[in-house]
Amino acid sequence: MASTYLTLTNNVLRDFNEVELTSSNFGSSRGVQTVVKDYVNRSITDILNSEMNWPFTRAEGSVDVIAGKQLYSHASIASTLKYVDYDNMFLKPKDYITNGNFEIAGTASITNWTTVSGSPAASSKFGNTLLLTSAEASQEVSDLIVGRSYVIVTQTSGATLTLEVGTSSGGSQTKSSTLTISSGNEVLLSETTFTATATTHYVSFTEAAGSAAFVKLVELSEDVTSVPLKYLSYEEYNESFRERDSRPDTSRFADPEYVTLRTTMKLV
Repeated sequence: MASTYLTLTNNVLRDFNEVELTSSNFGSSRGVQTVVKDYVNRSITDILNSEMNWPFTRAEGSVDVIAGKQLYSHASIASTLKYVDYDNMFLKPKDYITNGNFEIAGTASITNWTTVSGSPAASSKFGNTLLLTSAEASQEVSDLIVGRSYVIVTQTSGATLTLEVGTSSGGSQTKSSTLTISSGNEVLLSETTFTATATTHYVSFTEAAGSAAFVKLVELSEDVTSVPLKYLSYEEYNESFRERDSRPDTSRFADPEYVTLRTTMKLV
């Protein structure tokens, strides 16, 4: 069971039959109370340092890679971590949708989605969702690459919706797809593929029949497969790849296959 710093300190003080602290005088403790606070902190530090991979200390990080750029700051991935598991690094497509699960801090939210028509709303039905009834909501997506193929993964319920991709808000210049729901309790998982015709597109959902339709999940990423990156020691990188990577040739713009750590704490 989770405990606060104050609770842990008071548990020890109680064992010593000493006066317990409160939230109002915790910061101005003196004598044995301060000693106990220090001991609690040291105990937590000792526990954390006794193992490298406690499950409750693990975290995931990511960095956007750019074609032709070879070096990335270690801090951009792990500024608060003392260890990075380089054997579990993956190259995966970026999700361009913001708040695609319609949830912020555990609460239903449609932040980052723009009303095109009607009154789109946040709902807690079917989990946290976007509710559309005779309404349309849209989100602008930037930095797409013209000519590349992208896939939109959606989870919908309640009623039939129209998914549109266009170069203007609510537009369907690039793609229009009907997400058909046969019964109100049905959950539909769909994949919709389109080719980018501009760097900026708009993804829109429309319900036009007056029924309650729910969007549970939206993800938009490039239509490519995630691949693991193989870790190389810096010595292996110097021996096999450094000369190649220093040449002014177009192979530097290909998808990366390896990751290594330079002595300057830069990822390669």
